[in-house]
Amino acid sequence: MRGRAVTYGRGVLALLPVLLACLPAGPVQPAAAQERTYALVLRGVPLDEAIDQFVRTTGQAVTYDPALVRGERAFCAMEAGTAEDGLRCILAASGLDFYRLSSGTYVLTHPAEVAPVYGTVAGVVVDGETGVPLPGAHIVLADAGIGTVANPAGQFVLPPLPPGRYALSITHLGYRDWQDSLHVEPDARTTTRVALRTEPVLIAPVIVDGLQRSRPSERLRLGAVRAGEPPPGYDGREASPLRGLEALAGVRVSDVTADVYVQGGDAGAHEVRLDGVPVYLPRRTVGFIGPFSPFAIDRIAVHKAGFGVEVGSRLAGVVDVRQEPGGTTGLLVQADPLSLQARVQAGPSPAAAGGTSVMAAARIGVWDLYRPGPLRTTLNAWSAPDLFLLQAAMTGGVLPEDGPASLADAADVLRERSGRPPPGLHFSDLHLALRHRLSPLRTLYASAYQGRHRLGGSPFAAVELVQAQTEREEMTPGTAYRTPVTVEDDQAGVTRAAQLRYDAVLGGRSLASLQARVSTYDLTHRYDLLDSLEWLFQPDGLSLSRVTTTPVQDANRMRTYALAGTFDHVQGRHQVQVGAELLLTDSRFTLLAAHLPGLDVEDDLASRDGPLADPAPRQHVEQAARVGRGALYLRDEVDLSARTRAEAGVRLTYLPVRQTLYAEPRLAVRHDRDRWAGRLAAGMYRQFVQQFDVSKLNVGALVPSVRIWLPVDGTVRPPLAFHLSASLLIRPARAWSVRGEGYWKRQPHLLTMTYRLPEATALAAGGGGLSYQGGVLSEQAAFLAPARGRAAGASLEVARATERLRAALRYEAARATMQRADRFEGRSVPVPWNEPHRATLAVDGRPVPALTVRLRAQGVWGRAWGFRQAYYDYLAQDAAVRYHPPYDLGRPDEHVLPAYYRLDLGLAYTRRLGRFEVQGRLEVLNALDHANVLDWRLVYGEDGTPRREARHAYPRMTTWALTLAW
Repeated sequence: MRGRAVTYGRGVLALLPVLLACLPAGPVQPAAAQERTYALVLRGVPLDEAIDQFVRTTGQAVTYDPALVRGERAFCAMEAGTAEDGLRCILAASGLDFYRLSSGTYVLTHPAEVAPVYGTVAGVVVDGETGVPLPGAHIVLADAGIGTVANPAGQFVLPPLPPGRYALSITHLGYRDWQDSLHVEPDARTTTRVALRTEPVLIAPVIVDGLQRSRPSERLRLGAVRAGEPPPGYDGREASPLRGLEALAGVRVSDVTADVYVQGGDAGAHEVRLDGVPVYLPRRTVGFIGPFSPFAIDRIAVHKAGFGVEVGSRLAGVVDVRQEPGGTTGLLVQADPLSLQARVQAGPSPAAAGGTSVMAAARIGVWDLYRPGPLRTTLNAWSAPDLFLLQAAMTGGVLPEDGPASLADAADVLRERSGRPPPGLHFSDLHLALRHRLSPLRTLYASAYQGRHRLGGSPFAAVELVQAQTEREEMTPGTAYRTPVTVEDDQAGVTRAAQLRYDAVLGGRSLASLQARVSTYDLTHRYDLLDSLEWLFQPDGLSLSRVTTTPVQDANRMRTYALAGTFDHVQGRHQVQVGAELLLTDSRFTLLAAHLPGLDVEDDLASRDGPLADPAPRQHVEQAARVGRGALYLRDEVDLSARTRAEAGVRLTYLPVRQTLYAEPRLAVRHDRDRWAGRLAAGMYRQFVQQFDVSKLNVGALVPSVRIWLPVDGTVRPPLAFHLSASLLIRPARAWSVRGEGYWKRQPHLLTMTYRLPEATALAAGGGGLSYQGGVLSEQAAFLAPARGRAAGASLEVARATERLRAALRYEAARATMQRADRFEGRSVPVPWNEPHRATLAVDGRPVPALTVRLRAQGVWGRAWGFRQAYYDYLAQDAAVRYHPPYDLGRPDEHVLPAYYRLDLGLAYTRRLGRFEVQGRLEVLNALDHANVLDWRLVYGEDGTPRREARHAYPRMTTWALTLAW
């Protein structure tokens, strides 16, 4: 299109040789009173010149295809009329028509009875140095007032446009703005490939997926962090990329387990995806060692309350982790106290439109070579035996009245006799990714991941209990006494994920994506049930004479296979997305459920008068579920006005095992103003795959629970939740932003693990029709209990971001409760993971280009469930073991932990040496060495009364990393 301004003067009436083509018609009234009018006298003026003179005189913008006006002339005589009247008069002889865009620009076209010939625009946006696609890039046509956002493959399409030339602008946070002109041909598709140059700033990019206009409210749809740039210059390849999610309101990462909690949901209420593939992660103990190699991860996005139908079916949200194959050839290696890791990449030149890029990243732990002292001490302390739980397991809750004393020497003897090593921490990861560009608008992307994790606890002895018995009972010298306990656990998990995806631009209005994916999870939890320790009581002390153990193994195997496809189409004000998925999930798990004697009426120990104590009875839980399901969703985004955009959708899931179709409708509205934007969303959410962390009576386990995954079978209903969320973004000045969020969730149906399994005799008599043969529970309704809950929270964040400094201060308040009929007298109690009050301060600065400093401070107040989880799962259900004055284990909401404070400091220095770039990083975790309490256990004092003993989080730890890149 064109808007010209050339000299006019040919063909005017001879009697008016000096009359201008456009004259004001009389005195001009004020704008508020009367629109300005013009006079026109034209005879045979070339139409393009007449239009140019019209533009200069009226100040109105006109755009058109030069082919429309070629050979046409203007004939017009108008004494007084508005600018629009004048344009209509100028075009009358040519038969052309016009319409006006929201920006005020007039567009010339054929009359309505003649269908206008439109052109289409499609393209891809890439990194100018690596050639890597840039999802979330903003594409805007300034002349037409329209825009869109690049999809995960960097591709975009624009609505059909009248032919002509447009000013194209493309932006992406962390890159220089790009502007150029683009000519749209009639009835043709114009394609373009745009390479952006980096321009680092101290702002973590917000990644927005899908086809949307570029508006401030896009930042309210989801939160995201750039894995390799928190901030640029600080090559923040932390051991756990997920820790960067703490920069997002409503998202918390556990210091101990690295589990993520999203807006009141537990660790299993959201789904972690790697390149769109669900990843089933084992539970970990060291929170700052995450599940993925940091060098493989490019960006992480979190979909929170009110997420759209295209994201999926989860109760709390989705953590979307994306890898990215590199561009040009390079190698990156890093060493730190806990691991060695490397990344190698290769690809075509950035200017190449096609070609193949590959990436491989690997990480391996070095615990066998080096064990940091503070971490080793902490792990040893965490795996120490819990005497209180041990006594309850042995005696069915009948605890000795006198207090036990410690026999450290005897414990050392047992450890030496066992011949087993101290706690072990082993992990490794391997990431592979390949992107083949068939053309700028067609891409094939494949990726794979394998993660191994193994955690072993220390063996221990029940020497404190034996000492308590020696003080309570008369022990004959030379007599062997047996002590049943649980010892030595080892958890080994392997997680795998792979996918193949094809992305393409179809025509000028549509995008399509097809993906095949598979993910697996294999967990083996080995431990010994110590049937007896035979202690030889001598006048001068105790000695270990014999150890009798029974090896036990819990296991979980998970397999998920899926085919998925999406289709995006732009039609006028509507951007429609249709998606479909076919999934098959196969899960098998085996658990030893050790009931406490006394919790079941029919359990009765033979005798407790002699020196021998019978081991706790055992029940075996084994369950297999193969569940298929199909999902279809439809989403439509439409502009209600120039500033308001609505998103409506529905997700339909068919579950054959229940012969039921489940619907999940969702709605969201966004509104933008010059300095603020808001979003309101609501919807229904279900969950078809569950995660459970099952507490174990392995009282010295480093990880006191085992994580299992399983799809819902036909005996239980899928969990259900309703979301309502609101968010507001205010930008009072260029460098300042204020952001507020609020959410409310009602969860009328949840599923939780029960620790009181039904008796075999009751089931045999027809209790509920459940299957229970040979001590094996084979249906989920036998070991899963229904529950309901609520969650609500709000946050307020003030941030300032400049080129050298980024700072954010945030306060969050949250409350999440759960109610079960069979626990805590049916009362509604706070959930264990809830943090009622949380404040964080984050500061990143670059005083000089080569030096980056960072500060992270946080405080948490009001945490409940102060005792170890096993106390509440196994002891709080029965009055015989529930009360230990002044503590009532049936009231976890009254056990409030002290405030949690933590300050982390970091420093990074980067220097280029020829072809090499070297970075050194130093971090001090918990710099103030605050003794943060994780939980309590009960011990008995010398007077026989119980008291609390704390287990603490990490002490002050200094860590370093050395990175070399070329």
